Amino acid sequence: MPRAGKTSNWLGRLRQAVRRRERPRRELGRIAEQAAARYLRAHGYRIRERNWRCPIGEIDLIAEQGDAMVVIEVKSRSSTDYARPEANVTIGKRRRLTALARAYLTTKRLDVFCRLEIVEVVITPHGRVASIEVLPASFVDERRR
Repeated sequence: MPRAGKTSNWLGRLRQAVRRRERPRRELGRIAEQAAARYLRAHGYRIRERNWRCPIGEIDLIAEQGDAMVVIEVKSRSSTDYARPEANVTIGKRRRLTALARAYLTTKRLDVFCRLEIVEVVITPHGRVASIEVLPASFVDERRR
């Protein structure tokens, strides 16, 4: 039977290994969100908020384009060999983003048309942006039309 010291040491090493794997993911996400915001601004979007949080979750970017409010989910990958980043936006995630969009509009007391878009960002292993693609009106909150 392992001693307490060895068990806690093993757990500590496991926790460190998990943190080392998470750091690159967080870094990948940060790079992707910054690149997406720059790209969207260059294409006529006005970024209102980044990483807006409420009790039910977080919206990566909230922007305006014309008269519409745009809720943006940024998805990133280091390669598209396996799947496109959009593949990670499941039906459940779309429902949650719709609920988050409604929460944002309610909190800010806005009564505007809102669409939800996905921005795919592919990043090289060296941390450079390889490509950015906006999937416009990926899904729409039909109740706000």
